[in-house]
Amino acid sequence: GSLDKIIIVPILGFVLLGNYHLALQFIVILMLIPSIIYKYTLPYDASGNQNKKLKIFSVICSIGIASLGIFVTPYVVPIFFSQYSEVTELIQILSISVIPSTISLNYQSRFLGQEKNKIILGGSLVYLPIQLVTIIILGSIFGGLGIAIAFNIAITSQTFFYAIMDTRLGKNSHV
Repeated sequence: GSLDKIIIVPILGFVLLGNYHLALQFIVILMLIPSIIYKYTLPYDASGNQNKKLKIFSVICSIGIASLGIFVTPYVVPIFFSQYSEVTELIQILSISVIPSTISLNYQSRFLGQEKNKIILGGSLVYLPIQLVTIIILGSIFGGLGIAIAFNIAITSQTFFYAIMDTRLGKNSHV
């Protein structure tokens, strides 16, 4: 979970790492509701009762939360963190990741409920190299914005992986 931070320091330095980490703390706050819903739906998925309406609600909620992160951050961050004005853009870009992260949590809940732990491991194996490579490439070119974009690309790739695996599982269950 910290490999990205280890790579950022030698390439871009501690200042950028600090800004990135502060922006990630905002994303953790934005992910509170989707995380709570994930913890609520996990036992339902394990018992075979998929709570589809709640999962759809969580995705809709994540769109609203991402919008808040994008549009409210420029007004809130300068009030509380005036010396960290560079973080505002990072938070705005990282806020987009709330949507694929929520979808990813919904898939993880389903896979864990079906005892398909290897798929979740596969998602991590998709996420990590994509994040590391894109941090090196985009971080070197765009700095902090590149790191935020790399985070979004990695989480979106993981979500696509889960969607593909879910489709394959669905096809296999009909055979």
